[in-house]
Amino acid sequence: MKSSLLIAIALISLASLPHCMRVTDGIEVDVAYQPEATPAQIRTDRGYRVALERALLVVGEVELIRCDSFVMHLRQLFAPARARAHVLDTPTSLGVPLIIDLMESAGTPQFAGTMKPPPGRYCGIRVLGMPADEDAAGLTDENRDMMQHSVLITGHVENESTGDETPLLARIWEVLEYEMLFEQPLVFDSPVLESVSIQIDHARLERSAKKDNRKRAVLSAGRPSDLGSRPLETAEKLLMNKIAILVAIVALASFGCDSSSGGGTGGSGGDGSAQAVTIQFAGVVGMDDFACGEVYENLGSNDTSLKLTDFRFYVQDVEVQNADADWVPVALTQNQFQVDDVALLDFEDGCGGFGNADLNDVVAGTVPEGEYAGVRFKMGVPVELNHADASTAPGPLGLTSMFWSWRGGYKFLRIDSGNIKDNPAIWRMHLGSTGCGMTNDPTTPPEEPCTNENRVEVEFDAFDAANDVLVADIAALVDGAPLDEPAEGTPTGCMAAPDDSDCGPIFDNLGLPFGASTPDAQQFFSIE
Repeated sequence: MKSSLLIAIALISLASLPHCMRVTDGIEVDVAYQPEATPAQIRTDRGYRVALERALLVVGEVELIRCDSFVMHLRQLFAPARARAHVLDTPTSLGVPLIIDLMESAGTPQFAGTMKPPPGRYCGIRVLGMPADEDAAGLTDENRDMMQHSVLITGHVENESTGDETPLLARIWEVLEYEMLFEQPLVFDSPVLESVSIQIDHARLERSAKKDNRKRAVLSAGRPSDLGSRPLETAEKLLMNKIAILVAIVALASFGCDSSSGGGTGGSGGDGSAQAVTIQFAGVVGMDDFACGEVYENLGSNDTSLKLTDFRFYVQDVEVQNADADWVPVALTQNQFQVDDVALLDFEDGCGGFGNADLNDVVAGTVPEGEYAGVRFKMGVPVELNHADASTAPGPLGLTSMFWSWRGGYKFLRIDSGNIKDNPAIWRMHLGSTGCGMTNDPTTPPEEPCTNENRVEVEFDAFDAANDVLVADIAALVDGAPLDEPAEGTPTGCMAAPDDSDCGPIFDNLGLPFGASTPDAQQFFSIE
């Protein structure tokens, strides 16, 4: 018996799709995904025109579930989804990820493969949305960014009354797992012609989408007065409530939202309108700009010479101070260097073998209209993102060279003076959280907060984003540190270990406590 199982994929509306079973000598089930038409432009009831440019998703696995095991699978549905690689095909499942372009493939079934299930009664299907890998069907040079996303939608939103246009970015990078019950079982036990209909329950999928607090959706758009003035967290919840993977990815018809205050008004404006802000950083070594591969003299307490090959750090919780002395969060533009509330400043160009050619020296985003004179941030990665899997993380958090382990988390700061593969004795400074629990499995996140969080807090009351530059100075960082005399039994440099005395002067310059010391104000960052 040959069966054809099609899974409906819709962007705006739900669909039930009849599936015809035709007789063959054996039991085979062809699986295809049937995308519905995705309109390139949508007008909302609040006077916005949403123009889509890309709408892609990745289906990682589909599995037929026998009726006698469906209850067990439903229990698993309410367990947190786990990041995973694709699995091998089995008689009842297909495991090779398939990238589906909803803008290009409407009306054309996307063939995924053929199952050969044993005779029996099957009460539902289990579907996994997940980032693609190198083996994914449909992977091209144009959609390789789907190796970091389960769902990706881009475009722009235009306020038809004002003509203002802002970018739209909606994406999910977590594994999305759903199980759907058939209205009636699929019975594979006799060569009969039958027809079934698969109806996917929208409300049930919405509950499934919200059950796992590890799932994250990022919505990035400018904030006209009644489009995106609510806080980003609220916008994310709105987006998640409208996401039902494989059924309704984003209900853009309800994209407009009521005006509400999302933070300080900047002392003026008051209508929730947004303005762009760009905070400029610079990497230097004393009086010289940092250049990857250059040799710098007279560093540390012993006037050491170092050939520096890496200089990168993360910042989080970037805020500016308005005219009312209130601190206002910067809503970061989501791009390859910025994701969620985290940005990577990258001054190396790959000369050391662990980096990449792309550079970044700015933090960019939006704030409510107003006047600002102050900036503060932390050098670090937020706790909720710090102990995830870097191999599947999006944007700048996907750099495994900036990651220790799930237990330790990310390297908030990385400075190298060579390639450790060529010379294990090179000087390095890697800063991250330590004391993150004892376990023999480095892929297990800590259950308790790390003893030493080591996030550097930076604040300047006088800062003009239009004219000032935030300078990170390696020479100031290592001032007073003996760079060429490592303590006995410790690696050259500082790996943030609390028992490595080489870290003492460096931590003091970062404003971080080390042992029983009381740190002074940080000296690593300054304003020019």
